Amino acid sequence: MRPPSDIERRRVIDGIEQAFGNVRRGEGTTLHETEVLDDYGSDQELAAARALDIDTRWQDVADELIAEHSGALCFVDPAGFRYYIPAYMRWTVKYFDAGTGSESALHTVFVLTPNRRFQEDGAKLERFRVFSRDESRVICEFLRLMAEHADFSTQVLATNALEDYWGRFCQDPSE
Repeated sequence: MRPPSDIERRRVIDGIEQAFGNVRRGEGTTLHETEVLDDYGSDQELAAARALDIDTRWQDVADELIAEHSGALCFVDPAGFRYYIPAYMRWTVKYFDAGTGSESALHTVFVLTPNRRFQEDGAKLERFRVFSRDESRVICEFLRLMAEHADFSTQVLATNALEDYWGRFCQDPSE
């Protein structure tokens, strides 16, 4: 595995920041709410957890929170998914090969990979439909970087994601 160059990393991060630049959290599920959802918590616990997440722009989500909440993307609704996926992709590009001990990079690619066992993986595909064409193209470029440079497990997931869904978005229709 050859690490990506700083230029390759910067190109993907710039694409993420441009395509998702105006995405705001709104009413989507928050990172701390995902912990409560995973534990089947009460509405009161959900409200308290939501109050912990004061960010409204994905660019303001701290890297430490992403590292600590590696499985959070499995529990967010489509609006929360659209909000957090650029932050997780940016974190992954920056740290996937840095030995952080976090599984956030693997989980980020995993949640972008359709389930091959089912013809129509409804839950994941519903999340994918919230993305614009430009956002989908950037996700494709992110997955290409992971397919080429990440560890074996992440490479396999990224390759599957590209083959099964995201690869069609890498080419601009005007090309």
